[in-house]
Amino acid sequence: MAADETRDDKKLRDAVHDLNNLLASIVGYADFLQEDLLLGSAQHKFAQSIHRGGTEAQAIVASLLSDAPEKAQPTGNKALVEGPVLVVEDQKDVREMMMIMLERMSIPAQSCSDGLAAIQILREKPGEFGLVIADHAMPGMNGSDLALMIETDFPGLPVILMSGRGEYDLQALHERTPSIRAVLQKPVDFKRLVELIRSID
Repeated sequence: MAADETRDDKKLRDAVHDLNNLLASIVGYADFLQEDLLLGSAQHKFAQSIHRGGTEAQAIVASLLSDAPEKAQPTGNKALVEGPVLVVEDQKDVREMMMIMLERMSIPAQSCSDGLAAIQILREKPGEFGLVIADHAMPGMNGSDLALMIETDFPGLPVILMSGRGEYDLQALHERTPSIRAVLQKPVDFKRLVELIRSID
């Protein structure tokens, strides 16, 4: 804990992180429902209301973080990622939702719940993965530490960080760890995820 961070500050920061994970599931599954349900049906309207409520809650969370969610600036123009995506997320609901998102994009993916497991998978299957999507706030090894290890052991493998705890200076992150290509604010938006994956070089 930082010297100038009080216990109450940490509790609030942790609560915001947990709320973002919950919203990620709510908004993500509402997106899926809107795509699958008949436009104009009562069920579709219910899904729209759920999505709208989740989005409004996201705005409240953003105000708690003192700014709007960061819009990551990806580089490159590649249409699709080369190779499967490795999803690293300690929250089961968010991890499963991310896998469904990738499945809907017809992108093969594998998931794990922590950074050490991710490194083990990458070592067992060298050169197989085309992208790693990792939560930043994870116990043991956070997303930045994982990206740094990837930079050292698997140079050229791009990483998208998912953040539920406010903004990050993408340029500073990229200068320090070139493997970090974008930061995706939680709750994860399906269309934004598609845009990022298709633009990672």
